[in-house]
Amino acid sequence: MRLPRSEKWRFLLEPGSRSARQLMRAGFGVGPAVLAELLVPLILIPLALLVETFGNGMQLIANRQGQRSEYYADDLSAGAAGTAGAVSLLEKMLIGDACQRVTLHTLRHRPDTNVWQTVRVFADSVPEMEWQRRSRLATRSLQRVDTSHPPTQLRASMLRDRPAREPSVVLDPGRAATIEAELTRSGNAVAQS
Repeated sequence: MRLPRSEKWRFLLEPGSRSARQLMRAGFGVGPAVLAELLVPLILIPLALLVETFGNGMQLIANRQGQRSEYYADDLSAGAAGTAGAVSLLEKMLIGDACQRVTLHTLRHRPDTNVWQTVRVFADSVPEMEWQRRSRLATRSLQRVDTSHPPTQLRASMLRDRPAREPSVVLDPGRAATIEAELTRSGNAVAQS
């Protein structure tokens, strides 16, 4: 388990588990060691709490900035792929769990099939009512890719609310076929591993 940096500092500053009572019971009496054991927590505990509070504040700032970066990346994707393409990509995330099940099923039961083509066919076959249902659920539950990302529906709404843009990057059919072939080769190798 990896601890955040602020947690590591807090553990470093927190007093140990030995108490002054344990030292006195062990026969040390009330000497300098026991006195130090009593005074050190009075200094270290507030320091540990201060470091933890500072670390949590920094984490909140970083998370907020990370979410702003995600919105900015979505805006850039709308500039490259057009608003419709960027929104379509975000909406495809709504069926990510179902696509994962289709992928696993295909790999288990039809390993010689093109997995990515099967997933593409599945995604194209999802009825409009299912898209709408998943969209409502995602809006209600604030579904997101992970905790560092803003909710997916808010990201799509932000793009829909801005003026629509046409794609600035358009592939010709030959280049699209080359990219598709390359992705299929490497994608099948990844899927089989």
